[in-house]
Amino acid sequence: MSKIRKHNIVKIFIICLITFLNGQTNLNNKLIKDAAKKLGVSPSQIKKMIPKGSLGKGLENDFNKVELPKNIIDEKSIGEIKSSFKSDKSNIPILDKKILDDQVTKLDRTVESDSLIEKFNIKDKYFGYNVFEGDPELFQKSLEISTDGNYQIGPGDEIIIMLWGDTEFNRNYLVSKDGYLFIENVGQVFVNGLSIDKLESKLFKLLKKSYSSLDPASGNATTFFDVSLGAIVLRPVRVFILGELIQPGAYNVKSTTSLFNSLYYCNGPNLNGSLRSIKLIKGGTEVAEIDYYEYLLSGKKTNDVKLQRDDVVFIPPRGKTIELKGEIKRPSIYELKNTEMLYDLINIGGGLRISTYMKRAQIKRIVPPNERVSTDVDRTLIDVNLYDVMSKKIEVELVDGDEITFYSISDIIQNTVNVQGAVNMPGIYDIGDGLDIISLIDKANGLVGDIFLERVDVIRTNQDFSKTQITIDLQKALASDPAHNINLKSNDKITFYNSSTFGPKGSVSISGYVLNPATTILRRNLKVEDLIFFGGGFKNEKRLNELYLERADLFRVIDGNNKKIISFRLDSVLAGRGIAKKELIDGDEIKVYSKYEVMGVWPKIVKISGTVKHPGTYPLYENMRIKDLLRISGGFQDSVFVRRIFMNRADLYRKNLKTGQFYIEKFNLAKVLDTLNDKANFKLIPYDEVVIYSKSEFFEDDSVKIFGVIKPGIYQHKKNMTLGDLILESGGIDKKFSKVRVEISRIIDDPKAEKMLDVIYFDIKTVKIDKYSTNSQLRYKINENDIVRVRPYSVGTIEKTVTVSGEVNLPGIYPITHKDEKVSDILKRAGGLSDESYPLASKLVRDDDTVRVSFNKIMRNPRSKLNFVVFDNDEIIIESKPNIIRILGSVNSPGLYQFIPNQRFKGYLKMAGGLSPDASRSASYVKYPNGISKRLSYFSSPVVKDGSIIFIGTKEEVEPFNFTEWAGELTAIWADLSQAYLVLTLIVNQNSNQ
Repeated sequence: MSKIRKHNIVKIFIICLITFLNGQTNLNNKLIKDAAKKLGVSPSQIKKMIPKGSLGKGLENDFNKVELPKNIIDEKSIGEIKSSFKSDKSNIPILDKKILDDQVTKLDRTVESDSLIEKFNIKDKYFGYNVFEGDPELFQKSLEISTDGNYQIGPGDEIIIMLWGDTEFNRNYLVSKDGYLFIENVGQVFVNGLSIDKLESKLFKLLKKSYSSLDPASGNATTFFDVSLGAIVLRPVRVFILGELIQPGAYNVKSTTSLFNSLYYCNGPNLNGSLRSIKLIKGGTEVAEIDYYEYLLSGKKTNDVKLQRDDVVFIPPRGKTIELKGEIKRPSIYELKNTEMLYDLINIGGGLRISTYMKRAQIKRIVPPNERVSTDVDRTLIDVNLYDVMSKKIEVELVDGDEITFYSISDIIQNTVNVQGAVNMPGIYDIGDGLDIISLIDKANGLVGDIFLERVDVIRTNQDFSKTQITIDLQKALASDPAHNINLKSNDKITFYNSSTFGPKGSVSISGYVLNPATTILRRNLKVEDLIFFGGGFKNEKRLNELYLERADLFRVIDGNNKKIISFRLDSVLAGRGIAKKELIDGDEIKVYSKYEVMGVWPKIVKISGTVKHPGTYPLYENMRIKDLLRISGGFQDSVFVRRIFMNRADLYRKNLKTGQFYIEKFNLAKVLDTLNDKANFKLIPYDEVVIYSKSEFFEDDSVKIFGVIKPGIYQHKKNMTLGDLILESGGIDKKFSKVRVEISRIIDDPKAEKMLDVIYFDIKTVKIDKYSTNSQLRYKINENDIVRVRPYSVGTIEKTVTVSGEVNLPGIYPITHKDEKVSDILKRAGGLSDESYPLASKLVRDDDTVRVSFNKIMRNPRSKLNFVVFDNDEIIIESKPNIIRILGSVNSPGLYQFIPNQRFKGYLKMAGGLSPDASRSASYVKYPNGISKRLSYFSSPVVKDGSIIFIGTKEEVEPFNFTEWAGELTAIWADLSQAYLVLTLIVNQNSNQ
């Protein structure tokens, strides 16, 4: 039994009790009608819903025998109801009405918050259907006040004709079923369909022939005439409302009821009924059709007709149904006529909101059955440009079941920049048609007095919302240098600085045995102890023990070129004494030393940790190698223990003895343990730390993984587990895939094996996969840590898509329409590249791997060999021009710099302050946005393209020149050339002798 029905039973029961105790001893018709009116149901429904024996004779004698339905109302509520009855002297129960009212209220709240609200919410999703919930009396003319002169006469109407004056006459007439009146001295008169006014005019013309005193043409009229409707007109008219409604059948309606307001008597169509094509049928012939949307949207009642007895109102099934979502004024589900297009539907939906994104709306479509046969696609997505739709450049035809989503424009305020710092009026300013640094300063009412001219920072928000910092020279910008007076972009954040922030011009540096050796800007009142603090690492007790505290050096430039050394005790400065408070000047450099660097004695220790039997610190012996350390730490001779070790990678943490910093070197443990591979058995140096990993850190123990067209996941490995067991445990394969390929990837534990991974695959028909299958492939045994992938031979009706984002005119998700569709085809459907696009930095992402594509060449020549076919889930990302260059490594001022067209490497190197002392050109390179790198040399200075990265390496990274090895290779080459020369000489001499 539904919640609403349960609620009604209890509510009826309580209403009946209240009414009964007010003086009624039997459940009479008035009681039933009152209950029906309060509950909004028919009296016959109440009779069926009242529990037998709950109310009736003898109740007043023994109310406690009455059983309330316990499955509907709780025990506590039953007790409250029964306890509210008290007997008076006449043995008639008296009811505490307040308690029962509380019960009714409680039930009302329960239903309103549950079933009823849910019911009405479903109806509210469809446009127009909830308008018929009101009283039909409110939506038509009333006969009780007066009869309109436009009232149309029909069969069964009562007509009263009155004459008074010289002639007195007062008769009542009924219109026959054929629409005639029979009047004495006149005869039959056809009146069907005439209004009261027209009837009066027609009868006057006929009656004046028989009553001459009516005609004013013969003089003043002495007889007067009037026509009116009799009371019988107020009787209801029976009409039939059929088709898609909750209760089709005959309805008694007021005689003034028209086709439009007749729908209120039957609560309108159900959700399957049409509001766009409601028909009126008289005598088997369709005489009128109305579109209720026209009334709901404009208030006009076109084609409205008054109903007559036995008229049929027919509601056909709902037509084409479309749902509108998102940024439209009236999102809802609408019925559409076959001739109406997307433009018409947008107007029906109230029009687009001011915040609607106009370049794209998306239609989610169920492909009609007749088209599925040829395309083999069930569902698809269609993107449309709303500018073209609203300007009627295109007409978009819709099909039944379409869902249209309108997107919102971005909430970010565009075309503005934010300026802060040393300007008179910081704040947010609009870019307008263009804004550079000088124009921005004018808008901000100029710079403050102590402006710092050497630097302004611009933080730029990229299209992917990452941040880019651009540093410019304000002095050069004010001189209109285009490299520094840059054009600003939307959402740029510009910061101007005060001179007091940085103090004196220049830089200072710290190097040696510190954590952060660096060159930094000289700030006002920067002291020796401050720069040492910036170097870092002096709070670490272990590192402090390694420092040479007796001396550190301050190198200071004097007379422009010469340097002098100011030596000091490092421990005194760390304690705040000595020269700790000495103020630094431009060019000062502090160098800190380690004990081992000064004294030349390094502690000979190495360390091993991770998956070994005896991790810890060990003495470093002369010529000790990695295999020696592995043997000492134990476990590598134990075949069972070795199975737990991950052989493909181990890490070496090696310490730079000059700076004290560690760096990581990766190596293959299997190659180290290979007795035939001596090159991999490298030599250890002091402070080396080796980390060995277990397989459990990379793989889950006792588990297998399965992916593909199946429920992917990680499953517990069971003893004697087969491929069929794993497939069934993961939910089985969808039967729409008739054939699949199953690939099993298995790790090879043997370190001597050439392969690290073995792959086994089977082709299986899905109809054979069940727990009773005898297929030998399905009985293949699964091992721990196996990875299983299930790939379909045919994806059936699954839609394949490509995502296009970035600088294209129509970004979005595009379905692949045919198997040979290429990159150029997708980009063409996306509207082509925008003016801001930068093909050189763009990319295609496939299976989380980045594929560098020559988009500019592909778009210029789609027939190029560089153009290739797209796959499902490919993502094409068209980047914008970043207008920046990144410089990393050993330069004096690494960071981001403004891109300058045709600028070469040397120019950018000069902008970065030149090479640092430990830099090496031979270890440096330029990496272009398309991923191609070009190594630098002393003789080349290549052009740097927008978005490139310049990396300057150090001398430590360059392999030292080995003269002996070079001489040996040169000698070998010379020997080969000499031998070749001698052979050629012998051949020539032999030929000449012949």
